[in-house]
Amino acid sequence: MLQLILADLKDIGYAAALLAVVWLANFLLDIYYSKKIEQRCTSCAQIYDDVVRFLAVCAGVTLLTIAISAFPRFISMVGLTVPDEYVDVMSVLSIVALFAKGIFEYTASAVKKLNGILRDGLDEKAEEGQTQ
Repeated sequence: MLQLILADLKDIGYAAALLAVVWLANFLLDIYYSKKIEQRCTSCAQIYDDVVRFLAVCAGVTLLTIAISAFPRFISMVGLTVPDEYVDVMSVLSIVALFAKGIFEYTASAVKKLNGILRDGLDEKAEEGQTQ
């Protein structure tokens, strides 16, 4: 079972890296969006909270993924037969499904902020064109 978990950690690492990239994009867009569009200043405490939330999501999803992927092996250990291909499928699906949720949510949030930033830039250009 330890070998399965160690093998899954590589896939979990890739998924966590993708989540980190999307989170960072959303985080940076949020800082600009908050400051320039909403005229709201981001505090250090808010940044700290966002980083802690990201780390908690990564750690929680990693632990869930390990538990789900190790569960079929546990079932086999207690005497029930689970084909190896089922174990592999459950492992891959748990990694994809659990990390995909976070990646999708952060991507949707980042795209929304990006649209707001771009829309604001177009609004400013339209106002400049009307005053000339």
